[in-house]
Amino acid sequence: MENAKTLTRTWNYFSNKARKEQAIHMLENAKTYIIHEINKLVIFEMNGHFEVINKESLSIKFFDTEKQCIDYCLDAYPNSFFNTQNSLFERSNEAE
Repeated sequence: MENAKTLTRTWNYFSNKARKEQAIHMLENAKTYIIHEINKLVIFEMNGHFEVINKESLSIKFFDTEKQCIDYCLDAYPNSFFNTQNSLFERSNEAE
């Protein structure tokens, strides 16, 4: 199973705009293919491969197995939280 490698090579020919549009399209229209969501990382099970989409950066990574996806998400977990500054503002309000 080398689908992910082939898809990644093909994906590299797409423009950045087309990549982001595809990620948005997947997030909006392929909800039935979602098998896991880990913070801002969404794992899709497609026919013959798996995809991980980062909801914030709209990047897509391709994998051959679900285990590879989970391993990738676990490695990226510390960076998978949404970037917010609400806690910073809440702390400054509490101090006043």
